[in-house]
Amino acid sequence: MPQEWVTQQLAEMREALVDPVLRSIEIRDSVAQLRGEAPPVVRECFLVADDKEGYELYLDPVSNDFVLAYSGNPPSTFNVRGDAVGCFMAR
Repeated sequence: MPQEWVTQQLAEMREALVDPVLRSIEIRDSVAQLRGEAPPVVRECFLVADDKEGYELYLDPVSNDFVLAYSGNPPSTFNVRGDAVGCFMAR
């Protein structure tokens, strides 16, 4: 990855950080859930970043990792999980 891109992504992440807020989100991490063949799991997670372009980053206290979600009501995940920086950069 080019250093300029990484630097830009880190700057964008800093700008997107928010005070943590507990929100209900739809966990759609399995193939069946992503296809709509299985219902999502609704879980309380902490919103930690919002890029204001359609993506939100959450801390999932159940799985103890970060998860990227599409903005919405409710937000919905799509199986991008891991560390905070890696998830945010996967947008």
